[in-house]
Amino acid sequence: MGSVTKWYYPLWSKLDLYRTASDSLAKPIIDIPDITLQAACFACDVKPNSPLIYCQGFNKTQIPYEITISDDQVFHYKIKNSPYGLSGTHTLVYSDNKKLIVGTSCWEDNEMSWSAWTVEPILQKEEKIQIMKVITDLGFNPDFAIDTAINHKHCPYIYETMHKTDRIEL
Repeated sequence: MGSVTKWYYPLWSKLDLYRTASDSLAKPIIDIPDITLQAACFACDVKPNSPLIYCQGFNKTQIPYEITISDDQVFHYKIKNSPYGLSGTHTLVYSDNKKLIVGTSCWEDNEMSWSAWTVEPILQKEEKIQIMKVITDLGFNPDFAIDTAINHKHCPYIYETMHKTDRIEL
């Protein structure tokens, strides 16, 4: 995660998105309609030297995840205080060494999923193409990729925060 303190999740597998929605909304997956996923607006704040990252989405719902990183750079995560959350591991499988990471998750029930992390809320076309190539090469079905690119229509709270905190005052 390095020096980046905010990560956005604009493109991910349907399974990963549903499980994250279940964590955020504190609902079983079966009770979450597909239309809800379009307003995911998911971003995570990373505090240096903290075992927790705080992620928010779905109308400002903030959830803490306990994170430990093993020597082989595998992230072990566990949601705190959720009756539906599952623990698992997240392995980084691709980075452009600039602003994009793709990782795979292995959940405690042995299901696998993937997500793209970016330092900007919206992906460029070339970045989407690269992500789709990576996940297809790993054996994931690209038909289950869901684009939840953050925009001000669905995500005003993240959009406003992004512009306030990322603006350089002269």
